[in-house]
Amino acid sequence: MMATPENQHPNPTASASVSDGHAPGTHLGADLGAALRFMWRMISRRGGALLPAICVYGAIALALDVVKGLTGDDGVGSGPLVSLPFADHLPHWLLISLTGSELVLSLANLVVTLLWTAACLRFGVDGLEGHRGGSNRYFTGSGQVIWIYILTSLAIVVGLVLLVVPGLVAIVLLVFAPAAAARGSERPFGASAAVARRHVGTTILGILMVWVLSLLTADLNVLDILAAPFTSLFLLGLYERLSGRELPDAP
Repeated sequence: MMATPENQHPNPTASASVSDGHAPGTHLGADLGAALRFMWRMISRRGGALLPAICVYGAIALALDVVKGLTGDDGVGSGPLVSLPFADHLPHWLLISLTGSELVLSLANLVVTLLWTAACLRFGVDGLEGHRGGSNRYFTGSGQVIWIYILTSLAIVVGLVLLVVPGLVAIVLLVFAPAAAARGSERPFGASAAVARRHVGTTILGILMVWVLSLLTADLNVLDILAAPFTSLFLLGLYERLSGRELPDAP
């Protein structure tokens, strides 16, 4: 039987020795630590390649935050702009465009988030494989990764809405699906679930670490853009370790 993508992907730049004396996937602390080091090395040593994309997406996210602040969090025109004394003298088209904008703002932010997060995973995979791409390469990732993000999010939301517990289970089992897709897996959901089931404790701790960071960035879209490289690279590195693959020492 031909080897599946989950079992092949050698890292040409990985060290031949085992990090911290522990083989990948055998020690909770070593696996989490290796994923964090991979994340930091990628950003500190190669992060310049992400600057053009992060500036563009960051500017878009900041603009969305400004519009949301002007219209109010409820998106029905309760923000400071429409509440000013001279609001009656503003052009009607401006007031109409600012009211009822919650859905439009949410969709725009969703598109930006999907494109940027997929790009961060492409950046991480390039680091794993020793490839140095140009900055234009990191404005988006593959279409498959974007679809996996969408399907994973839908499964989690539906599970949380229906009975809560299925949603929590879906979060654990599917957290690595985008990383698996970025690594070329033909069955990213199955690959993610298999890794998560073998390493439930490490997976849950990794999710909690990402969740804490997401709490700090929840209020502003631009903060989500800044945090995406950290969370994406960390989960990609953790997926590699829990799949039994060593991470490169110098990506």
